[in-house]
Amino acid sequence: RAADPVLKRPVALKLLAPHLGSNPDALSRFHREAESVAGLKHTHIAIVYEFGEVDRRPYIAMEWIEGKDLKAALDSEGQFSLERSFNLFRQLASALDYAHRQGVVHRDLKPANIIIGPDDQAVIVDFGLAWFDTAPSITLSGSILGTPRYMSPEQIEGGRVDNRSDLYSLALILYEMLAGRPAFNAPTPTALMHQQLFVPPPPITELNPAISPGVETALMKALSKNPDDRFQSAQEFALPLQASLPTLSLSEAETHSSRGAFKTYRWWAAGAIAVLLAAVLAMLLPLYFSQPDELVAQPTAIPSTAVPSTFTPAPAPAADDAVSTPLQATPQPDSDTPRVWGPTSGDWRHWHFVEVPFAPLDPEVRWIYEPESSGHNQLLAANGLIVLNTGDGIAQALDWNSGEVVWETRLGVEMSLPPGIYADDEAAVVILPTVDGALYALGLSDARLMWRIDPESLDGVIQSIYISSDDNIIALTDTGQLYLIQPLSGEIYGALSLGEDYASAYPATLSDTAVFFAAESRKVYALEIVTESIAWESDLNGYPAAPPLGDGGWGYVVAGTEAGWVHAFSSLTGKTVWKFQLDGPIAGLSADWGKIYALTGNGVLYAWDAWEQKLLWKVELDVPVTAGPVTNGDYILLATEEGEILTLSAESGEIQPERTLSTDDPVFSLMPTGNWLFARSSNAVYAFANGE
Repeated sequence: RAADPVLKRPVALKLLAPHLGSNPDALSRFHREAESVAGLKHTHIAIVYEFGEVDRRPYIAMEWIEGKDLKAALDSEGQFSLERSFNLFRQLASALDYAHRQGVVHRDLKPANIIIGPDDQAVIVDFGLAWFDTAPSITLSGSILGTPRYMSPEQIEGGRVDNRSDLYSLALILYEMLAGRPAFNAPTPTALMHQQLFVPPPPITELNPAISPGVETALMKALSKNPDDRFQSAQEFALPLQASLPTLSLSEAETHSSRGAFKTYRWWAAGAIAVLLAAVLAMLLPLYFSQPDELVAQPTAIPSTAVPSTFTPAPAPAADDAVSTPLQATPQPDSDTPRVWGPTSGDWRHWHFVEVPFAPLDPEVRWIYEPESSGHNQLLAANGLIVLNTGDGIAQALDWNSGEVVWETRLGVEMSLPPGIYADDEAAVVILPTVDGALYALGLSDARLMWRIDPESLDGVIQSIYISSDDNIIALTDTGQLYLIQPLSGEIYGALSLGEDYASAYPATLSDTAVFFAAESRKVYALEIVTESIAWESDLNGYPAAPPLGDGGWGYVVAGTEAGWVHAFSSLTGKTVWKFQLDGPIAGLSADWGKIYALTGNGVLYAWDAWEQKLLWKVELDVPVTAGPVTNGDYILLATEEGEILTLSAESGEIQPERTLSTDDPVFSLMPTGNWLFARSSNAVYAFANGE
């Protein structure tokens, strides 16, 4: 408790413990709390007045609430009456419904964080673990944020936590008020977490016979282990309880600028407003969608105080829109082809590994496509289309069976990277970053603009972009900013500021909970996405010379340097597991589930056993290699400066001469898809197919 000397009022002053002042994780979490809660103005949520630092010690000044916490009330009074329980529930549900609509999830709702003031007014006083509702899952170090007795199963398991997790905690609090005891009780945190994951709570009617079957049914639904089986909002949770107690209003949504001065809006009124808004939108949306779609225009930004997320959904193309020119329907890929393949999509570990057989191919080129200009040389494929950046701000899609152009889009500005592709069972989009700092998403089949993120919303130009294991876009900029983006909507749901020292020299690699990248500072960093902190950093012997390889279950991340070193670091601690120095700078790395391959710039290929960390073989070629290695576990593909594409045995490294293919110039990108192999040089795209 402290006093505000200017406004002459008591405040609750929250300080970060001195020993945590240099802890970046604690500082990040502290600032996240202040930022997320500062914008909340609700009768049952304590107001945050200000936050800052004094003598390098962070603080938050918030409203002082007179009363005692709900935990103390439960400890001293035991079971609450039905009327009191539902009155407190109504207030808490109203507060959570409001916070969730603002995009804030509490993550640590419990009786100790609820103050009961005069006239049983409940106020949530500590969003200490508040988190934006689209944040990703728990950390790679296995730390768990929250209190086990009131945590949801998905939070314990390290899964994605959203508003339904708060509703689970709210259901546990209501259960405890009605029963006079917690739903789960055990002597250790481990035992408590086991109960949360696997054991249903005792039926509430066994502990309080006055509870109606309707209330018990609602509580059991709210306490489902699977969040999809629970109520999806606080309003939905409150409705069946209100039906069981028709004289009790459970539908307050209260906002205020100061405690005691507020308006009450019932949810039926909010529903009427929603209907009115829907009617207005029904009149306005046709006007909006009838406007021409100019791809190079600068849409108006949509401001956000939480994350710099600005995206523009695309209007339907007008009849005279000449941005893209579809020539034919999208063809279907052959049956052995994975959905998406390429260096920025479907290869989030950067293994350059494709899990399809390499069929013997006809040495005669099936088709050659020569774009008018030359852009980035990498190739991407999905759903029977090959996507190219051909320079001058032009993206094209080719029918891979014929090499014919299916569509072409002119962005009006150069791309900073080759395109990326996201595809699922319902939709597929092409992701295009540009040198002016914007990001576009086009429909894969017809190049229709799906969304666009303005340069003002991204700090810097995107230098690394790829699709993560949980099907989201991970983007790194040249200023050291990392963005997490939903690929079908363009929504930015995470933005981490790392600084220019952490700018990645090459595209990063991922695990389920962390990003690993090799920086120009001659270090490898592990970034925990959830805590927004660097978990570890380790020195490299030289500047990085290839994208690092992600952890394939071996427990380490592999990086290569210009000095010829191949480093393997523990993915959990960053300690060196093993390292080798090779004769020449590292030009490329790849892996399958059993071996790791490293290629040097002077044309020597090495193979290690991924589990025993021992060198298996090396092959010396007579010519520099310009692309590869790419592997499927049985064979390895390489392209040489002389325009040859070589196939080597993954078991022995022996060259398979009967599988050698030739092009007219050096190849810089290889894309095997089973019955096809596509290769790109500076001047052309070559397609080889199975002779059958």
